[in-house]
Parts: sequence; C-alpha cells; structure tokens
Amino acid sequence: VAITGDRRSGTLIVAAGDADYEQILELVERFDSELSAVAELQFDIVPLENARVSDIEDTLSNLASELQYERMWGRSSRNNQGRPEDKLFVDFNTRLNAVILMGQGETLGVMKNIVATLDVPFSDKTSRIVQVVPITEGDPQTIARVIESAMKTTTSNRNWWRPVSDPDEITVEVDARRRAIILIGPGARVEQAMAYAEQLDKVSGRPNAVVESMPLQFADARRAAQNLNNFFQRRARAEGSPPEAVSIIGSQDGNLLLVTADEDSLELIRSLVIELDKPQLGDDRRFDIITLHNGTAN
Repeated sequence: VAITGDRRSGTLIVAAGDADYEQILELVERFDSELSAVAELQFDIVPLENARVSDIEDTLSNLASELQYERMWGRSSRNNQGRPEDKLFVDFNTRLNAVILMGQGETLGVMKNIVATLDVPFSDKTSRIVQVVPITEGDPQTIARVIESAMKTTTSNRNWWRPVSDPDEITVEVDARRRAIILIGPGARVEQAMAYAEQLDKVSGRPNAVVESMPLQFADARRAAQNLNNFFQRRARAEGSPPEAVSIIGSQDGNLLLVTADEDSLELIRSLVIELDKPQLGDDRRFDIITLHNGTAN
C-alpha cells in the first residue's frame, strides 16, 4: 500500500489492492469531517500483534467514555479552564485488526500505551481489566510510582537472557490532565492497587507529607506495617495529634513498606526499620515496638 497526500489540492493518491483500497476509502470517509478542528488532531492506526480487536474493544470503549466524562464534568475540567483541550476519539477495525486513535494532548499518548499493554497473547491476559482512579489530594505521578514499586512481583525464577511476560503484572499510566491514574492488570491485582491508591491519596495530599517506599530484606512487610502503625497511633494519642498523620502500608508483593509521613516522622521510621529489618535469631523470637507510658526510653 502506498499513500501520498497533496496538501495544496487536498487529495490523497492511493496505490493498493482492491481489499485495501476499500478499507482506505472507509477510513477516509470516517475521518474526513467538516469540522475545522479535526485538522489539528493527530491520527494513528495501531495494529495489534497478539490480541484481537474484539478482545479489547469493550475495555477501550468504556475507558474512552470514562475519560471523556471526566474531561467534561470532572474536577479536572474546572482546574484546566483556559488550557488547550485534550481530545480523544477511538475506533476499531476488524479487517486490519487495529485500533484507530485520533486526538490531541496527553490523553492520546496515554491511550497508545494502554493499547500496547493490552496487546498480549490470549493466555497471558486472562481477566485483565482497566480502571481509572481519580486522585483528588495527592500527586498522581508520585502515587503511580509508589504503586508500581509495591505491585512488582518476584522474578527469581526467570533467566535474564529470556524475558517472560508476567501475567500478574500491573501497569500504571498517569493522566496528569485529569489528575487520574489508570491501572491495567488482572482483576484482583487491580483492586489491590486501587486500595493502595485511595489510601495514599487520602494521606499524601496533606501539607508536608512525603511518600516513600522502603524495601525490607528480612522482616515481613505486613507485620512490620502493623507494628509501626500501632506505635504511631499510640504516640499520636499521647501527644494529642491526628492519628492519620502517619500512614504505613505493607505490601507483600515487593515485601516493602509504603510510607506517608512528615519529614521528622519519616526519619524516625527509617531508624525503626533498620532495627526491625534484621535476620530472626530463632523461630521463637519476634519484634515489637512497645510504648512506655510512665518511664523514659533513654
């Protein structure tokens, strides 16, 4: 197939077989709109190498509708007044087995990444879903980075020279314009990532809040998070400060802690984690943080 465009005359010169020619005519008629704004949009045909259009059409259509709704009626529509508008149109072509994207702004690039993520062999994409999570308080980029770190699965059984796609992998895309993150992966893992995102969003938007992930080598992340949260809750009650000022989530996927706190509390948490994350001295040994109510620790 060869296509040449003559801007001066506004014509396309097409050399193609009968079947391809009919398909090209269909695409030209579909996107040859009378709207002058269309001339400013980018146009891309994304061929699928593994998935079939029918496998991902509903997912992408629902996602495009949700993004469109958020653009028109969501919080981001009020915050972005006066800025160039993001636009996105999604269509599907079964004959080419391709996704057709037309639009402008960051959303177009985000959608391309999502199509690439969903274009996996059928055996690797069982129950993969896409969810949009609005971020109302925190920073979407920071929350996305922390979730990606928390949701990493172990790859010790793989050879570095033979990469294998991970069916449990969670992909996180950021739609900065709409202040949202987009999660792609198996249903149960996406629900877990959504819970992380909602909890991080509640605490990371507070003044002076810092979000940090802390990998553990020996200690169990969930048990460590429980001990640390109990300690800071008791300390908050003793000081009369808000108990939610410090949030610690234990992720067993990467065996790490997702910490949100002010810088002073974060420094204390780092020192506690150093003491906590040590090899066990025996099966009957355990680590707990005990708050003294009357005596002094030093």
